[in-house]
Amino acid sequence: MPDQGLPPEGRFVGDPLVNLYQNRIKQLIADLGRNVTFTLIPHQIDCPNCGWDYSQNRSNNIYTSNSSGVNFNKTFPTGQRCPVCQGRGRLEFQRSAVYKCLIGFGPAPEEFDYKFYGLEPTQVIRLKNALAIFEDLDKSQYANIDGFECEKITIPRKSGLRDLAFVTSYWKRKNT
Repeated sequence: MPDQGLPPEGRFVGDPLVNLYQNRIKQLIADLGRNVTFTLIPHQIDCPNCGWDYSQNRSNNIYTSNSSGVNFNKTFPTGQRCPVCQGRGRLEFQRSAVYKCLIGFGPAPEEFDYKFYGLEPTQVIRLKNALAIFEDLDKSQYANIDGFECEKITIPRKSGLRDLAFVTSYWKRKNT
C-alpha cells in the first residue's frame, strides 16, 4: 500500500474501543431488538416425479421413478399433468428466517435520502443487526416487522467501527 502520510493505526481508536463498541451494539440488539421474520427467496428443485422439457421450460409430463420418497413417487399416465409439481417441472419451497433486530422508524434525513425514493420519513423503517445475517438479509424479499408486511428499499449495507460487524437495511410498508 502506498504511503498516505497517515499516522500509525490504534493511537486514538484502539482495539479496546472497537471491541467495546461492537459488544455494546450487540448487547443493544439483544436487549432492545425485536423479532423480525424475513421471507427469503424460495428454494427450487427439479421435480423428482417427472422429466423436464427444455424447449418449453416446464414438465414433460412423463413419469420417471427418480424418487424413493412416498410424497414424490406418484405414477400417472403419460401426457397427463404430473400430480407432484402440477406440470411446472419444479418444486418450490418457501423459506423464512427470524432474527432479532434493532428497529428504527423514520431514520434521520442525513442517513437516508427520502426524496430519491419518493418517500416520507414515517414510511421508512431501518433494521440493524450483526453481520452474520447479511446473506439472509440480502436474499430476503419481504419482512414482517412489528406485524406489518414490508418490502426492502435498499440493499443491505455493512457498517462498523474499523471492522465491518453490522448490517443496516431500509424497508417500507407494502402498499404505502
